[in-house]
Amino acid sequence: MNGSIYLKKLLLFCCCALICFPGIANTGHISLKRAMISKTISVNATSLGGYLGTKNLKLSLTNNTDKEMTVDIDPGLIFRPADTNYQDLVVMGNESIVLKPSGSEDISLQAFCGKSYARGPMKDMSYRFLKQGDSNMAKTLTYIKTNNIDVHVAQYAVWTFTNGFCLNTVYSHDHVRESEELIAYMAKLKKIKVPEYYMENKLEPTNGLPVIVAGQERVYATMHWGNEGYKHMYLVVLKQDGTRYKQIEADQVIDKYGYTVVVEFNPKVDPAGIYIVQLHDDNHKIWGQKVVTVGIRPCDMQ
Repeated sequence: MNGSIYLKKLLLFCCCALICFPGIANTGHISLKRAMISKTISVNATSLGGYLGTKNLKLSLTNNTDKEMTVDIDPGLIFRPADTNYQDLVVMGNESIVLKPSGSEDISLQAFCGKSYARGPMKDMSYRFLKQGDSNMAKTLTYIKTNNIDVHVAQYAVWTFTNGFCLNTVYSHDHVRESEELIAYMAKLKKIKVPEYYMENKLEPTNGLPVIVAGQERVYATMHWGNEGYKHMYLVVLKQDGTRYKQIEADQVIDKYGYTVVVEFNPKVDPAGIYIVQLHDDNHKIWGQKVVTVGIRPCDMQ
């Protein structure tokens, strides 16, 4: 009996709280995607003139209700410009903005290019919401934000979802470990093999020009090792037929994880074909081997 009386008093208190403090009852969270589809809010989207992971998309939001709401920005929302010769913009997301009843606010969002072959957006270009990327894209963008991944590496990751780029293009030679960790995370999401080598595209930072500079890509193979008990370790690059192409003495490069060596191939200098990168010691014991393809762009690792 006492329990029943207590429950009735609790319910009465809750009802009174909702009546006496309408702000508590009216304040709630809603995703930006859901708010746009339901027309709970109106959105005017314009570019700020930047791209490649900068805060380059301005949303002017208007609350169409008489209730205060917190709008949560979904990761992977894609906005398309009126002029489709220019970039779609893919929102990083995972941030929020509060809208007062019938109020309006602006928010500048970090976004990436959605079309590698298109031009960087000019300032004040009009955009509209197109769609949201798949769940793997959303998870990847959340990982990128949480781990503060370099914006260039993040941009390469976005293109694997929007343009079908190979997983081995999610790479920057300035951020080797960061790139490899993101690739491993994405490979697990996509349920595919982690690539043995990488390709980095050169990006054009100027607005109004194609984002990728054609013909400037580089191919990289990385080797990592710890203390194997030998004074010297060597990297040798072999041609597909097993003949030696070049050798690199690699016992002087070290980072906090151990030894790391990055072997670079330039498609303008190194002939197209298949190469074998081997790590061996003074006794010619092979500690690691990777097969690298130069001059062929298909996703052969996928």
